[in-house]
Amino acid sequence: MATWREVIEDENYQKLSTGEKIKTKNEFFNNVIVKSDKYKSLPQDNRIRIASDFFTPKTEEGLKASLPEKPTVGQIAKYATEYFQTQSPFAVLDKPVEELARFIEPDSAKPGIPGALEFFPRQIASELLRGYKPSTAGAFGLGMKAVKPIAKPVGQFIASKIPQRIKEVLARNLTVGKGQPQAYQEMVKETLLERQAGAREAEDVAKVLTVKPTKEVAQAKELLAQEGLSPKTQEILKKKALETEPLTKTEQQYVGRIFRKEIDIGGKLPRIAESPELTQKIAKNVEIEVAFSPKIQALQNDLKLANKALKDKEILAKGLVGKEFRTGTGFIEEITGVSKIPKTLKSGKPSTKRFDVGLISEPISPKLPTASPIPAMIAGEEEKIVRGIRQVSKLPTTNKFQNLSRQSLLQQRKVLSKQLQNEIRDVELGVRSNYHLFNREFTEQIRNHPKYRQLSSIADEGRAVMDKWSKSLAQSGIPKEQTKEVIEKNIGEYMARMYSSKLKPQEGGFGLFKNLRLRLNGLKHRKDLSAEVLSAMGEIKEPALPTAIRVKEISTSIANNKLFNKVAQSPEWVADTNISGKLIKMPDTTTMGALKGKWVIPEIAEDINAITKAGEQSRGVYLKLLSAWKYGKVVLNPAAQTRNILSNTILLDLSGTNHLRQAQLFPKAFNELLTKGKLYEQAVKDGAIGGEFIGTETMQKLKDFYLKTQEGNLQKFLRIAGMPFKIPGELYQGMEQSAKLVKYMDVLGKTGNSKLAAQEAQKWLFNYNEVPKFIDWARKSPLGAPFITFTYKSIPRIAEAMVNRPMAVYKYKALFDAVNETSRKYQGMTPVEYSRQKKLLPPWVLKDIGGVPTNLLLPWKDKYDRTQWLNLEYILPVGQAPEMAERGLAGFVSSPAFNIVSDIIKNSDFKGANIIPPEATKTEAAQAILSYLYRQAAPSIFPGGYSAEKIRAGIAGEPEKFSPERTREAIPAMLDAFLGIKINPLDVKEAEMFKWFNKKKRIDALNQEFYRVFNNPIIKEEYREKKIEGIFKKKEKVLDE
Repeated sequence: MATWREVIEDENYQKLSTGEKIKTKNEFFNNVIVKSDKYKSLPQDNRIRIASDFFTPKTEEGLKASLPEKPTVGQIAKYATEYFQTQSPFAVLDKPVEELARFIEPDSAKPGIPGALEFFPRQIASELLRGYKPSTAGAFGLGMKAVKPIAKPVGQFIASKIPQRIKEVLARNLTVGKGQPQAYQEMVKETLLERQAGAREAEDVAKVLTVKPTKEVAQAKELLAQEGLSPKTQEILKKKALETEPLTKTEQQYVGRIFRKEIDIGGKLPRIAESPELTQKIAKNVEIEVAFSPKIQALQNDLKLANKALKDKEILAKGLVGKEFRTGTGFIEEITGVSKIPKTLKSGKPSTKRFDVGLISEPISPKLPTASPIPAMIAGEEEKIVRGIRQVSKLPTTNKFQNLSRQSLLQQRKVLSKQLQNEIRDVELGVRSNYHLFNREFTEQIRNHPKYRQLSSIADEGRAVMDKWSKSLAQSGIPKEQTKEVIEKNIGEYMARMYSSKLKPQEGGFGLFKNLRLRLNGLKHRKDLSAEVLSAMGEIKEPALPTAIRVKEISTSIANNKLFNKVAQSPEWVADTNISGKLIKMPDTTTMGALKGKWVIPEIAEDINAITKAGEQSRGVYLKLLSAWKYGKVVLNPAAQTRNILSNTILLDLSGTNHLRQAQLFPKAFNELLTKGKLYEQAVKDGAIGGEFIGTETMQKLKDFYLKTQEGNLQKFLRIAGMPFKIPGELYQGMEQSAKLVKYMDVLGKTGNSKLAAQEAQKWLFNYNEVPKFIDWARKSPLGAPFITFTYKSIPRIAEAMVNRPMAVYKYKALFDAVNETSRKYQGMTPVEYSRQKKLLPPWVLKDIGGVPTNLLLPWKDKYDRTQWLNLEYILPVGQAPEMAERGLAGFVSSPAFNIVSDIIKNSDFKGANIIPPEATKTEAAQAILSYLYRQAAPSIFPGGYSAEKIRAGIAGEPEKFSPERTREAIPAMLDAFLGIKINPLDVKEAEMFKWFNKKKRIDALNQEFYRVFNNPIIKEEYREKKIEGIFKKKEKVLDE
């Protein structure tokens, strides 16, 4: 059998084309080398080395070497850095730094823990010094500072070359605000803050109406009044003085009766327990009492006179004297007097009782000529202009005119009506007392009872909030005049009517929408329903939830209405017609307030209209499933929660709040968050933290309480089963808010500017509601990326830190390099061996991000003598950026819907492992697919999930089912599953074997592609050669890895 050297030296081989030579080489390896006894007897690592060496192209084989590819940006940067470090003047300054590092560096590591404790601090310090050599740290710092002054001009130059139309499209889709006017964006922010304030007040009133002071409160207040108390004692007593306990359901219902004035002492009386017959008797007796009451009769007469006066034409006419108005022909006239002409009777004589009353009017503009061209003897006296009352009343007024006499009469009528109403009410009270429905002595006893006073105080506090918002609603301009009168009439006793049977579970999920609409539920006409029907529908008698919901709805409507009014007042944004041809008509509904039926510029109209569509879309099946999936993969994943906390600390550090400052502020932030302290309240008010999540805790608990009364056995089971999953959500929200609170406190302490502090908190720790149109689409689309918002928000912040605070970014590179070098030297590993091991890390593990290591070599090995590598990929706040940079669109699309379909079609998961095992039966294939779907959908920590499998495999000491190339001990597996600390063990021989198998798999795939091209007779020769050359390049690339 000829050797390969003899084959390539043969003249027949040398005459072959490139494709035929490649084919010959593949066949020689598979049919000669692989089948030889010598090859079969070799160890696996020797086989791998021989195969790799054989397929590396050699000049004598006559295969054209691939043309060198263009250097990447990273390679150019690497070459430039190396040149700067060796050739620049900074290289001279590196020498004293290196000498100092060598002086600090220990000679070697002594065995045992004492030796390690001595070695690591000195070695880390020396490596950090090397990391801050002038040629490296100085180059980075100066480079970033050089970028700062040119970044803006370069950006402006690039922007100037982009066509205006494309700019507008980019502005609408890739910027927050979607190209909206800045003034409008500020208005929306102000509106959202007002709504949040209203939501917080709704939450507060819900608490007020459901709790009472504990028994120890009075005692604590008495002790606080004493002098000489220590600060610690005062703090304890202050907390005691604020302690509350829940009201019982009976107490809440009693508060509701006081709230609705059903047992208001000296006021209205309860009628719920009255029979229809008794009510009829009382009504007849009241009617008789009213008929024979002189005072009531006098008031009724006065009221009739007031109504008559309001209809009297002469009084109406006198009230219009002084009014200036514009006539239909454009003249301006003034009413100077009243014309009263007797009507003519049938007899022809003037009437003494009936008159035609009119208004004497004189022209003001234009003025009549001072001298008439007609002789006075011919023209006679100037004729007076007499106008009708109705005519003048309808014409527009041109001066500041008030009909004082009419206003006075209206006020008089209002006072008389109120007096009459009070007198009739007193008569009714007297009648009811005769039927023993109202005992004044008994009510005095109630009034002075401590329990009543306590509950009455609670009801009054809640009533003050409800009345405040009722008045605000009446004055807002939202309700029509008739509805406004009803609202004003019911102030002091109104309570929203709600039913437990009509309540719906809270909708929403991982992210919420701003709803810019007027909530008009409370303005609907209330139907009169019988007590039986109200009871069957589950009428809520306790005032807390109905009042809180109504306060939230009213405050939201008022805030939105203010925004609509401001927008409607701008002629640049709003018109009555489509004057430009580009305006969008707003819905012709009352929920749009002042914008009802108006034409609005697209940037604002699309924003307001999209809000409703977003709200409707959020209720779609896919988005509900996506929201649940994100909740399971993030909130219910302890590893994700931990990684999120660590990412936030890095972002805080990059923002200027270093780790030492964070250590000082986090305990204070936690305390403020738990106690809802003054700083927390101020931060919420300024918009630093919170959003739609704020102001719903107590309200949701109350709603859940009423929903329990309506649920069946299945609903009850699902509710109880779902209770444990709420705690992680509260924890996740709390950690997010505490990080923002830390930033808020830091900036506030440094500047004293609360507004700036709020802006910085939302800027560096992210407001996930403020995203551009494209990002909003991408995070909700089956073809998008559910977590793209973090990447969109974090990358600009890292870039900003690199320009403004370059050393804050660089220190992470210096630290990670120092750890890797220290661990390498501690283990006695050469730089070549370290580089070899780093390359052997699994292919799905990111090795570096812009030169910053994302894997740290740990200084110990496990009991199997495997090195340990800590993966920082998910801790660093870069999101999907590296994957997108490496894989392009494939790295961007990461929705579960797309990934599941794509993976099943290609029968390969994200690590390249088969979903359906080879030679699987139909039943086994179905089971494999179902198992895969479950793993993709379920939280990782659930039984059968990815994290659960890591723990099981670690405890059992087995290879992980979904990563068979990895076997870990129990502790690293648990650290990964519970804390997100990914420690990957690396067995060099095993890794090389897996790497070769992976290479071989890829080479085999390229070989198959080669044979398809080579054996296809239809393909033109030029195309064939080009295609084969491309396959050859890919093969070289795989072998060079």
